Amino acid sequence: LQQMQALMAEFKIDDLALADITFTNTPRARGGKGASPWLLALAALVARVFHTQSVQLSGRSTHYLQFVGEPGACEISVHAYTVLLRQLNAARKHYLKRVRVARNRIARGDQFAFGWIASVTEMLGGNVPMSTELAIKIKAKMAVLHTEVKSIQVAARDTQLASKRMDDFALGRAAGRDATLHTPMRAEPRRPEHQLECEVAR
Repeated sequence: LQQMQALMAEFKIDDLALADITFTNTPRARGGKGASPWLLALAALVARVFHTQSVQLSGRSTHYLQFVGEPGACEISVHAYTVLLRQLNAARKHYLKRVRVARNRIARGDQFAFGWIASVTEMLGGNVPMSTELAIKIKAKMAVLHTEVKSIQVAARDTQLASKRMDDFALGRAAGRDATLHTPMRAEPRRPEHQLECEVAR
């Protein structure tokens, strides 16, 4: 907190400036333990493209995602996440029909989803890096909104099975090429990634 206050002073960011930073939530979903890794990866990707910060919040029986940033960017982030999630859920559900062993479905579904997200990363292209001032403002606002937040590395579960089922990732990547998102983008070439960082409020 002291480091954040020092940075705010350096960039002349006061409490009034933080009023420009807000948040928008996604609809609540069942399950209090939190979202699946691939959902967090999708949220982190959207947040990076639209200069917001994705945060996972969970309660006893529900969880949801929150995008923190400038008002317009937050709304676009939720819209983009919702549109892409609808397509990813449909593609993943269709793919899992071919998985006969029930105990493998979660891990294989994760790999498929991460492959799908890798394709969407290429589709969205790169983005202009978030300015240092905006990043500080968002982090400061997060400190006000959430008393305890930790960063987690998002990766697929059951890596032993995943290493044997790389075709799940490849097929997910192929399916992701059909994704569409009619939203203005900041575009520069970017290397696809499927391990992203997401914030989790506790």
